[in-house]
Amino acid sequence: MVVYNPVSGSGRGAELATGLVKRLHGRRLGPDPGEVLEVRAAPSRPEDPRGWLDPLLEGIGLLVVVGGDGAVRLAAASAIRADVPLYHFPAGTENLFARDHGMRADPAVLLGAIEQGSTRRLDVFRVDGELGLLFASVGFDAEVVQDLSARRTGSARMPSSTLRMTRSSATQTPSSSCSRRWAKTTWLRTVWQRWRRRVLRVTRRSADQQEREATDELHPS
Repeated sequence: MVVYNPVSGSGRGAELATGLVKRLHGRRLGPDPGEVLEVRAAPSRPEDPRGWLDPLLEGIGLLVVVGGDGAVRLAAASAIRADVPLYHFPAGTENLFARDHGMRADPAVLLGAIEQGSTRRLDVFRVDGELGLLFASVGFDAEVVQDLSARRTGSARMPSSTLRMTRSSATQTPSSSCSRRWAKTTWLRTVWQRWRRRVLRVTRRSADQQEREATDELHPS
């Protein structure tokens, strides 16, 4: 079963899911006649997955989530209840779950994992009833994530995350001055690195132009 986030990667998640179904459906595993893969796809929904994802996992051997870490967290609870292995096919912004577990957005790698058939169990946790797979954050970091989620209208981008960090740092209380300093440093470093490249390009162009002008003066046409 392939579940994809329809807004992930500005629609790229749906495209990747469609490609996976075409690539894997009907594929034979093992020696002939072997096992034949039956693959179907469905978009994720913002409501409780108990109502839409749990029924889809009945009799399923593997859940492939195409999207980012949020899509994985949403689907993980259903996978745990159904005791179905989960594979993250990364199509989000950070894709931390896929990075941690060596999962790649490559159909050949996914097919190899299916053919190998080995799985491993991971520890998860809950905070106020919410499932967590990687980590939980409080304070400044949690405020940035909450602000980004509340204002997000499509796929997330690093510049938008940086702006949320700056917005949150400006509204922090004095007790979180350490977080404010970290946020300002990150923002300044990001901007400086980005603009430094532009400055270097402009400087190099100016130097080249000066060299050409000096050459023209020495050797007028």
